[in-house]
Amino acid sequence: KTGKGMVIIQIEDVNDNIPVIQGRDLIMCSKGDTQSSVLVGAMDMDKQPYTTPFTFELGADQDKKWKLKDTT
Repeated sequence: KTGKGMVIIQIEDVNDNIPVIQGRDLIMCSKGDTQSSVLVGAMDMDKQPYTTPFTFELGADQDKKWKLKDTT
């Protein structure tokens, strides 16, 4: 089986340049009941101290469906 879905990522900015998600189309493959993941990267044109590290968080009631994992 194959399928296509959409994930909407809402970005909130706290200063002058909003972070931008790198890559528009991401692919996630899984077989059976195995879990898989997608790496979502972001960049920001701000200079220190207003740039990385970014903070990602899940919206209300999304922690049952999705997980965040620190890759830094």
